[in-house]
Amino acid sequence: MTRTEIEEYIKAYDRDRYQCVCGKRAVMIGHCLDRTLVNIKKFGKEVIQNHNNLRAVCSLSCNTVVRVSKENEREILFNLIKDNLNNILPVEYINKKIKEE
Repeated sequence: MTRTEIEEYIKAYDRDRYQCVCGKRAVMIGHCLDRTLVNIKKFGKEVIQNHNNLRAVCSLSCNTVVRVSKENEREILFNLIKDNLNNILPVEYINKKIKEE
């Protein structure tokens, strides 16, 4: 893991206050857009590893909850992250934008 990736993880943990989406204490980071070779080629590593694509989670089951799998929602999230690479967006704002499109 690179220093930049660690910094992005720290931003995500801080934004989420080390709290999982279920309310428990987070112990790991989940990717909304999965960190796969296909997604890295499609969206770019800068987007996949960006703090706005990361969520603090407590378990693999909660990791599944934060994944964005619908193609139209994935494109919305990609554009949102791409346009805000250096801004820390509230999770509620991101979720609202994905659902309203």
